[in-house]
Amino acid sequence: MSGKRGRPLSRYEERINEPVGHEADLTFHPLTPNRWQDFETLVGPRGACAACWCMWWRLTSREFRDGAGVTNRNRFQKCVREPTPPGILAYRRFVASCASRCRYELLV
Repeated sequence: MSGKRGRPLSRYEERINEPVGHEADLTFHPLTPNRWQDFETLVGPRGACAACWCMWWRLTSREFRDGAGVTNRNRFQKCVREPTPPGILAYRRFVASCASRCRYELLV
């Protein structure tokens, strides 16, 4: 199979057609306080993109900028402690991914 203009498929393009479901060996769990360490592993010590900590869409631009880093981390950790989890984590081969956003590269 070939990609655009007859070139060979990239590794990503080859994998995107892999089956999804039980063949993918995925498990899903709500993002709760007992899974906070897994979430931190996913987003890294700086909270992923621009110290976001998944707070960009929850705040005004000013609140987000002023809280970038530790403040946004603490804000999101507070969301995680609420009764309704803010998202889910998907696990495959010991790698976690926040299901509210596509992180295909982390599942490879």
